[in-house]
Amino acid sequence: MTSYGGAGGGAGGGAGGGAGGGAGGGAGGGAGGTGSDVGLYGAETFLKSHAGSPPSPLLSSALILSQDATVSYWDGESTLTPTEHSESLTAYLKEVRMPTQALILDCHVRNLIGVEWSIAETISDDGNGDDEEAAAEDDVDGKCEFIVSPVIKMTVRKPKDSVSGQADILTVATVTKPDPDYFEKDLHWLRNYSDLRSDRLAEIYHQTGDIISFFGALGFLDNGRRKYTLLLLEAVRSVAVHVETLAKFIGRQKRPIDYAMEVQPMIQTPDHSSFPSGHALEAFAIATVLHRLSDTGSAVDGIRDNARPFLLAHRISTNRTVAGVHFPVDSLAGAFLGLHLGELIHSIATGTSIQLGELGKPTTPVDEEKTEDFLLSSFLTHLGNPVDGGTQSDELVAWFWDKARQEW
Repeated sequence: MTSYGGAGGGAGGGAGGGAGGGAGGGAGGGAGGTGSDVGLYGAETFLKSHAGSPPSPLLSSALILSQDATVSYWDGESTLTPTEHSESLTAYLKEVRMPTQALILDCHVRNLIGVEWSIAETISDDGNGDDEEAAAEDDVDGKCEFIVSPVIKMTVRKPKDSVSGQADILTVATVTKPDPDYFEKDLHWLRNYSDLRSDRLAEIYHQTGDIISFFGALGFLDNGRRKYTLLLLEAVRSVAVHVETLAKFIGRQKRPIDYAMEVQPMIQTPDHSSFPSGHALEAFAIATVLHRLSDTGSAVDGIRDNARPFLLAHRISTNRTVAGVHFPVDSLAGAFLGLHLGELIHSIATGTSIQLGELGKPTTPVDEEKTEDFLLSSFLTHLGNPVDGGTQSDELVAWFWDKARQEW
C-alpha cells in the first residue's frame, strides 16, 4: 500500500519504526509504509526525485552543463519576484507535496501530545485483608511489602493562557502498571493462545511491520480516492509510536519469554518493554479514527456494536499474545491508551469535548483464580464513566481531518 512519507512509523526514524514492531522500517520510512519520499534523517530529506526522473550523478552533471549553456553570465541579481507565503498555516499546506504534509502533521501532533509518569505505592498485606488496620499490623510484624507501580499518563498541551503565557497540560488517559506477580499469573493465556499459531502465521508475520494494510481492506485506502484518509491514519500510527515508546520506557516490563522457556515465541521477541502493547495502542488508535471518519459515533459505541475496525484492532492485538510476545494485560493497556489517543485527535480536530479516562491497576489473583483475558466485551467495562476534559481545537489538525472526512 502506498505510504505518504512513512508518517505511519518512518517520521519517527528507525527508533519509531522499531517501537511499532518494524525494525526494518529504517530512518527513511518505518514500519507504517514504504516511506520512499520522506525521512527525518539524511540528505535531501524532503525531495529526492527531480521533475522527470530519480536523482543520479549523470543527471546532476547534465544539469550543470545545461546551466552553463543557457545562463551565460549572471551577476547574482534577482530576476523574479516570488509571491510571499500566506500567513495562513493551512494555505502553506497546499503548496507542498503529500509526503511533506504528512510530516508536518506528524510533527505538529507529536508536539501537542506527550507522556508523563508518576509512582503509585500500594501495600501488600500478605493475605490478611485490604483494610488499613490489617496492613498496619503486617507492617509492624515485618510482613508488609510496599509495591511501587509506575503510572503512565498521556497528556495534551493546551493553548497558552493569555495572562500567564503558560500552556496547560491536560492528562487525557492514565494507566497503572500491574504488580509484578500479575504478569506471572497472566502467563497461562499464552499457553492457551499458542495453539492458534499455525492458523495465524501469515497475519502475525506481516503485522510485525504493517497493520494499516489490514485496515485498508476494510475501507479502500489508497493514494487516490482516499489519500487524505490514508495520510491521516499513517500520522495517527506515527503519533501512537511516539506515545508507546515513552510509555514502554516508563513501564519497563519483561516479556513472556523471560518467565518460561516453554513460551518459545514464533517471532523474534522485541527488546523493548512488554507493557503496554504498542501494536494494541496503534491498532485501537487507527480503529478509533477510522470509525470516527465514517461518522458512526464514538469508539465506545463502536466497540459495543462490534464495528469492524475494532474487531480488527482486537485481532491484531491478540495476535501478539498468540505469537508469544505479549501478555493480555499488555494489550488491554495499549488498547486503552490507543482508544483515548484516537478520540483525542478527533476532539482537537473537531473542537468537541475531550474524554478523560483512567485504567486502574488490576487485582492480582490468588490461588487458582485466573487473570482477565483481553476481550472487547470486558474492555467495555474499563471505558465507563469518562470525565469531560473540556474542548480544544487546532486549525492544522482540523484541516487534515476535514480533507479526510470529505472522502467518506
